[in-house]
Amino acid sequence: MEEASIHVEKVTGLPGEGVACRVFTTKVSIADFVGTVVSCIYVVGKEAESSEVLSDVFDLSVKKLEEGEDGVLSALKQTSANVRSYLAGKDLELHFATVVFYQGAAYICRFGESVKVFVFSPPKSSELTFEVGSGRVGSGQIYLLATEAFLSLFDTSVFAKEAEVDFEEIIDGLATEISAEADQSKVGAAFAQIRGDKQAVIDEETEKEREGKEDKEGGEDTEGTLVGSEEEVAEDKTIGDEIAAEDKHEVSEGASVEERGVGSIGEEETAVPRDEGRTEMPEAFANQTDYAFGEAEQGVREEKSPKFKNPLPIILGAVGREISRLRHGDVGAVFRLRRNIVFIAVVVLLILASSVAFAIRQGNEKEKQAAFDAHMATASSKFSEGSAIVDLNRQRAREVLIDAEREVGLALELRPKDERAQKLKDDIAARLKATESNSNVNFSTFAQIGESVNSLGISGKNVVVVSVDKITVVDSGGETVDEVEGVKGAKTAQVFDSRVFASSGSGVTRVNLGGGEAVRVADGGAGEVGVFFGNVYLLFGNKIDKHVPVEGGYSGPSAYLSGSYDFGQNPSFAIDGMIWVSGGNKIYKFNRGQEETFSVSGMQGNPTFGVIYTSGEIDNLYVVDRANSALLVIGKDGVFKSAYQSPEFAKAADVLINEDEQKMYITSENKVLVAPL
Repeated sequence: MEEASIHVEKVTGLPGEGVACRVFTTKVSIADFVGTVVSCIYVVGKEAESSEVLSDVFDLSVKKLEEGEDGVLSALKQTSANVRSYLAGKDLELHFATVVFYQGAAYICRFGESVKVFVFSPPKSSELTFEVGSGRVGSGQIYLLATEAFLSLFDTSVFAKEAEVDFEEIIDGLATEISAEADQSKVGAAFAQIRGDKQAVIDEETEKEREGKEDKEGGEDTEGTLVGSEEEVAEDKTIGDEIAAEDKHEVSEGASVEERGVGSIGEEETAVPRDEGRTEMPEAFANQTDYAFGEAEQGVREEKSPKFKNPLPIILGAVGREISRLRHGDVGAVFRLRRNIVFIAVVVLLILASSVAFAIRQGNEKEKQAAFDAHMATASSKFSEGSAIVDLNRQRAREVLIDAEREVGLALELRPKDERAQKLKDDIAARLKATESNSNVNFSTFAQIGESVNSLGISGKNVVVVSVDKITVVDSGGETVDEVEGVKGAKTAQVFDSRVFASSGSGVTRVNLGGGEAVRVADGGAGEVGVFFGNVYLLFGNKIDKHVPVEGGYSGPSAYLSGSYDFGQNPSFAIDGMIWVSGGNKIYKFNRGQEETFSVSGMQGNPTFGVIYTSGEIDNLYVVDRANSALLVIGKDGVFKSAYQSPEFAKAADVLINEDEQKMYITSENKVLVAPL
């Protein structure tokens, strides 16, 4: 049986006052296989112009399909029930039709009467009037989901008469006709054509001919005005004159689906939606932007070898003449014959070398383009998904948008100057910015010390406050429990195991909170001190030194980092098994001295990272953004989660987060401030 593919074209007009129509297409994973969902949604009412209403209805359909455990038909029936619940209390009139192409079958769900569903199997045609049903698909069939307003403009008999349909010619005519309409808001339609291998080959040859013509005309893209998308479905079945209502057919166990990611290039056709942004469509009609990219849309053509006059015919002609002269006794012909043979060998070698180089370069370019298309298609799909659910689940929407940002970043690494990829990146950034969770913080005074405070730490349930000349232990209520003589001129310190490791201009000293003689750790001051399992780490602007406990004190410094770095001025670090260093606009992650890849995703703007805090007991990094006077919460996987804003963060010398991540403490001159997280 010939393998089939699904080709989709969609049409929508601009929304009007209280009226809107939109067509959606996407892939959905159902029971480890992939199906194609096509939906035409038409809404009338006060909230109709809000794109969220249309997106919410489509999202309900997709969500139930992915969650459905009792089959596609059951999921579609539940979708209808959920839509009715969604509309409760809303001043809306909603009509939609959805078709799911899955495992060689079509599953149909209708809601309302203003969106029709037709099946054309030339020369037969049928309108499907039931609410939920299913049937086999057959090669050459065309499914049409359309509003009544669209059907009044388009003669559907063309699909019943012709086995092979020129969609581009139809779409061009529709674009002109619809753009002339005063009210386009009620116009919407989706065409889904089931194609076999033979048709796919014809399409591929037609596309190559079109691309060749474009190359001759200067590469101008004359592709149709609408967006198309394709997906492979594995079994070719035939549908009867009409799909029986509520008739749930079982697809044979032998049927399988080969999932092809949007944007990847198959052996026979490119499963990439056509780019609506490169059309000849009138501006009033082009009301949506799709970010799917194909090889033709990017203007990437096969390079043509330089035009030059082939010297082989000239040389071969000369060889023939020399052989003729040699027969007539021309002695000089021997030398000229040898020379021409050498020329032939050189030219042949040059041609072969050029061909090999060209083939390698062309292969690399195609691989690069395929990878770019795949990243762009994934980014576009995730951007659409995140935008659709942003009001339903803000946190999930952020995660999806962050994935989209990562994918478009990979695409831009391949083609940094691609304008459409840059535009998609900007659109994702704007949507992420709108979903950021920023909170203003109101601090209260936790403890007041008589001198400037520079460091904070935890010992048991108490907060340890290190100032210039002393160490103050404060309980959870803010009352002073103990005061210990500190290190004179201390600039920074770290608390570990009831001990304070303080750095002054002369060196680093360990002081026991319970009393006892101070121990010298290292000579010379450090920018910051960190302690992990008794080992002491000292941070400088371009290195990290490690000191290990030995009998009677600590060993001399050893270099912790395996390479050289420039952390800039006033870097900060925190240790949880890994060492995290914040400096400038970058956060570094080191594991046993080796740098590991780490970048922050989902955060907009240009932060200047300052003090950083984490520990083995908490899940996040807390980093001060001095440029924006904020405390940033970043997951250890690099995902930006939220931000707290207060003027106090810009001047904080240290930050402390308690183990259950419920409170934050910061230094403020001679005080310690506290606020809930």
